[in-house]
Amino acid sequence: EGHMQGRLTLRFSIMQSLYWSACCILGSFLTPYYQSLGYDALMIGVLSMIMSLASTVAQPLWGLYCDRTGRLKLAFLVSLAVSLPFAYLLIAVGRNFPLLAASIVMISATFSSMPALLDAWILKLGNHGGNVNYSLARGFGSLFFAVIAMAFGYVLDRTGMWIISPAYIVIAAALLLVSIFIKAPKPEAHHGMGNGSYLKSLKVLAKNRRYMVLVLSVTILFTGSGAIDMTFYPVLLKELGGNNTDLGIAYFLMAFSEVPILFLYSKFAPRFKERHMICLSLFCYVVKCLLIASAPNVTLLVAAQSMQMLSFGLLLPAAVNYINRITDSTTMVTAQVLYSSATFGLGTIIGSLVGGAIAKALGVRPMMFILFSLVALAFILFTLLSLRDRSATPQGTELV
Repeated sequence: EGHMQGRLTLRFSIMQSLYWSACCILGSFLTPYYQSLGYDALMIGVLSMIMSLASTVAQPLWGLYCDRTGRLKLAFLVSLAVSLPFAYLLIAVGRNFPLLAASIVMISATFSSMPALLDAWILKLGNHGGNVNYSLARGFGSLFFAVIAMAFGYVLDRTGMWIISPAYIVIAAALLLVSIFIKAPKPEAHHGMGNGSYLKSLKVLAKNRRYMVLVLSVTILFTGSGAIDMTFYPVLLKELGGNNTDLGIAYFLMAFSEVPILFLYSKFAPRFKERHMICLSLFCYVVKCLLIASAPNVTLLVAAQSMQMLSFGLLLPAAVNYINRITDSTTMVTAQVLYSSATFGLGTIIGSLVGGAIAKALGVRPMMFILFSLVALAFILFTLLSLRDRSATPQGTELV
């Protein structure tokens, strides 16, 4: 059994490594790509918003499909295959805005919408006795993201942006091949419910107070932090005199700092409540975003990414496992993708659009200080509502 667990964890580690390598190539250097096409802060915000919007709409639909049919593996394979030609178009169309936007929409609705499905795949196998070490597998994803980020930033400064498409296509094709040979999760007894199943799932989740508090808080968090440490981080870095190599180093530090937490999560997590770990991660987001907004030079701006260890690095496994614990098997995939689309999706949509408008009017740094207030609000909201939950709930009961 231990041998089987080790093999499954190894296979999912390879999948996570390839997925996040491809994600780094296609996602992390889009802002410099938009800048190379001559787009300003507002247009960068609009393009980022389009990307997040497509993912926000697509992810719950993927979740519905998987919860109703059980064909999680098929959904993953199809999404990967569909993304390949659009990754080519993304660079080939240049400044043709309608085709650029269409490519972004298709990539976002397919490839970029898959992290929650990949997480659910691992958790479902684990729930049926597969015992995959999720945080260890996901840690390899962060490790490879880090290495690719540093190397690719250097490569882009020497070859130009055209290299993005072929690099992505090679890695995504390798991921497609590996995924074919990995065990699909067993269908649940509830699969094949009627057309009202998605509405039923949403109603169940809407009544789950703990789930709704998490989704609301983290959506507010990403409205602020998505603009500060993702969409407009490269813009500030360029304003301070940095280049793609510096951006690659920043992303390396960001992703590499997640690795120790993810590798060790299964060792220390049983000693702490997931709720407390989420509170700590939100506080670390407050510190990280404040450091980014106030960084006076490239060195300190890059160094601020080390806070990723206890911000996103801790939030990711704690939230995924928290959702798995407070939801049942009939709504788990929907719950995971809805959390992902609401937080990373809806939060980043609002942050990108509002951030772009404020940055155009006032500048990037003032915009970051304004949106920082949302990051602080998310921490306060989750902490207060979680404490209230605890006082209102008898010990050992779940609000489901």
